[in-house]
Amino acid sequence: GEDGDGGEESRCPPLFVYNREAGAEWFNQTLTRTKRLESAYRYAGWLMGQAIHNRCELDVRFPRVLFKRLLEGAGFEPTIE
Repeated sequence: GEDGDGGEESRCPPLFVYNREAGAEWFNQTLTRTKRLESAYRYAGWLMGQAIHNRCELDVRFPRVLFKRLLEGAGFEPTIE
């Protein structure tokens, strides 16, 4: 709340949701894009990058298409392949 007790309004909603059919995490499609949300995703990416850099094992499963996007950059066009 307003007194710094970490009330509901200060919490970030789940950024990723597990898709049982795909067996992987994906971006939470129910969220509205805001600067705060973009910041939260950037921080989550940084945090995962730090864990990988420090050789920490992460129990997070993302679909291959996400890794292809990271490797190929902005010109990436998703396909079924």
